[in-house]
Amino acid sequence: MDWQRYKTLCERPDVMSRWMLNETAALVPKRLRTALRATLTTVPLAKPSDHKGGADTDMFVLDAEAPVAAIAAAVAQAAACGAQTRQGRGLGGIVAAWREVDQWCAAR
Repeated sequence: MDWQRYKTLCERPDVMSRWMLNETAALVPKRLRTALRATLTTVPLAKPSDHKGGADTDMFVLDAEAPVAAIAAAVAQAAACGAQTRQGRGLGGIVAAWREVDQWCAAR
């Protein structure tokens, strides 16, 4: 895949990295975690041949049936309760990403 097409696909709100999906799965209840893990069993987007990132940078298209609103709410609640990423960082970016996906899905 060429870089221009890859970047265009990766900029879509419904495309998320393996890292983001795994971090989110660690924050949400089991039923939502199952939906996220199902996405991780799909084939990620093909990376350009000179892409340098590892597996955490694999990008996945969310399943159209994913419970996005529930995931966004669960992530926001986790952040409000002071949860952090597994690396000890705040959840601001993760909350914003899921809010964007939720708004994008609602507008479709």
